[in-house]
Amino acid sequence: MGRRTLNRLKLEFNRETDGKWIAEAPELPGVLAYGATRDEAKGHAMSLAPHVIADKIEHGEPVPAERLTTLDIDEWWSVARKLNPRLTREEFDRQWEEFQREKTRRELS
Repeated sequence: MGRRTLNRLKLEFNRETDGKWIAEAPELPGVLAYGATRDEAKGHAMSLAPHVIADKIEHGEPVPAERLTTLDIDEWWSVARKLNPRLTREEFDRQWEEFQREKTRRELS
């Protein structure tokens, strides 16, 4: 299975007076991360994003599918397994394909 990804998540960066960097995803509330460098803050935010998305899905909250982060399918699988340890890879792949079809349908309409 190759790398399958979603669209990029837009991050905004700010620098605190103490020199720390903040990365925030305005379209995905809950993704806010600090780092000693801009790249470190970005890495933390990108690592946090799938967990925030999974939490929103778990609680029935809307997820902005058109603005999601670039993640490897295996990273999403890892998050999904944490939320539902009984989920099989086959079921996950089926749901992933359904999500991709729905996303494409929305983009074309």
